Amino acid sequence: MFKSPFRVTGYKSLITFCLLLVISMNVPADGSSQPGEDEAFTRAVETYRAEENQEALKLFQSFMEEYPDSMRIDDTYWYLGRLYMRLEDRDTALDFYKRVLHWPERSSRLSATLFALAKIYYGEREYQKVIDLLGFHETGGSLNRNDLRFLFLAGKSFYHLGYGNLKNYRRSEAAAYFTRAIDIFTLIGDSATDTPVRIDALLALGKTCLKAMDAAEHRASYTALYETLSDAVAVLE
Repeated sequence: MFKSPFRVTGYKSLITFCLLLVISMNVPADGSSQPGEDEAFTRAVETYRAEENQEALKLFQSFMEEYPDSMRIDDTYWYLGRLYMRLEDRDTALDFYKRVLHWPERSSRLSATLFALAKIYYGEREYQKVIDLLGFHETGGSLNRNDLRFLFLAGKSFYHLGYGNLKNYRRSEAAAYFTRAIDIFTLIGDSATDTPVRIDALLALGKTCLKAMDAAEHRASYTALYETLSDAVAVLE
């Protein structure tokens, strides 16, 4: 007598087995799109771009419910963050942006999300929160435009915290913050290919070097300031 390798006892177990089999057949094993998924996502994005905000919200939320295992869920979180910022719902926007940060695999929207969050926190003068986002930023490799814009806000946040410490005569703490700012602005200046971005970074670097000299007279600040001015002249030429 033939015995099935999938032995199931009881009709309830049989029903459970059949349901699991159907589910496994409907979810692509290679991570490819499910039927209708591409069209649903494209429609939601087009509605977002048309600034039909309420309809776009409905479409993205429907997409998440219908395709919970989609490879585009992190993209959906990012778009929802943008939508809620348009609707001036900061807290909900932050919630969706943070979901992108904690996506199990590195999201293609990570750099854009870091910049979006940094803009929010920097505008609220929550400089430490901007700096904390550096823990999610991957070092090494080439930097795209969103990476550079995020790092610029992080550098300015270090500057502001350094300046606050300097005004309160905490010179060693100020020097530490200014040093971090100098490192970031130098990195941007070395990495940026866009001239306006480089000039902004060099100006910020020069300003930070001057404050660093006020905080603690060390040769590194003088050297960095001299190199910054030389680079700025070269860019302007």
